[in-house]
Amino acid sequence: CNIKLLDTLLRDAVAATVNNPSGDAQSDPWTAESLLARVSQQCDSRWNHPAQIIGLELDLSEFLTYRLVTGAPAMISMTEQFEFSAAHRLHCDQLTDEENQQVFGKCNHPNGHGHNYVVEVTVSRDQPDAGQPVIDLPTFEATVNRLVIDRLDHKHLNLDEPHFANLNPTVENIAAAIHGWLDGQFGDANLARVRVYETPKTWAEFPAGL
Repeated sequence: CNIKLLDTLLRDAVAATVNNPSGDAQSDPWTAESLLARVSQQCDSRWNHPAQIIGLELDLSEFLTYRLVTGAPAMISMTEQFEFSAAHRLHCDQLTDEENQQVFGKCNHPNGHGHNYVVEVTVSRDQPDAGQPVIDLPTFEATVNRLVIDRLDHKHLNLDEPHFANLNPTVENIAAAIHGWLDGQFGDANLARVRVYETPKTWAEFPAGL
């Protein structure tokens, strides 16, 4: 559809939500989740176009994002970025030294090399009542820091982390490992995905999305 229609729709929906809050909005706390839900309701009431609105996104900062996916039931998710610095060496014992060099190049350096990793953790749940969070943010951050960041930051993954003692610490395997450590740790919220950036242009996601 014409992008101008979406621009006008969002401007009007946000203005109506903020400038003329309903009774519920006056009594309930303003949260990212409730703001998305109310803007979505305003969009639905104004939208008259064959194209379907499938979701809204609210970026509170470059590190913290909320998404509302419409449908029955609606799903809301929260994504936050974390960072850790670590060294690793890419090497497969099943390959010869020459084969490892051919496959991994300078990443096979005997002493390893380092990265400033960025980890995106996304949790989701069916849309809660207005004002209720997807998850308590301080608890979420403390859990990720305790189970992942404190475990990996400033470590040599091959030497200091038992999980990678016999597993090549590729970015794919790191993403899968972090997902395993965090899965089931967030109460009523579901761990939707983990994405790990080894560099700004190289990342892996678990489970894999389309």
